[in-house]
Amino acid sequence: MGGEHILATGVPCLDQVLGGGLPALSFNLIAGGPGAGKFTLAMQILFANGSAAKPGLYLTLLGETALKMLPISSSSSSSI
Repeated sequence: MGGEHILATGVPCLDQVLGGGLPALSFNLIAGGPGAGKFTLAMQILFANGSAAKPGLYLTLLGETALKMLPISSSSSSSI
């Protein structure tokens, strides 16, 4: 990919399909129907790459309420 930095998604099979992961500093839209795993995949990517020194950002326009997302995100060993 032209020497640009690639971020692993934390899902090895997906990284293989994507040629190693997602381009760093890119905007990525994850689309799908209800229950497809969009939020879970987004959290996996953030948790695989984020740290206190390198925070990530999750944006949603339509979707689950914050109260429904908190139990899912708090079950991870990382913090949002």
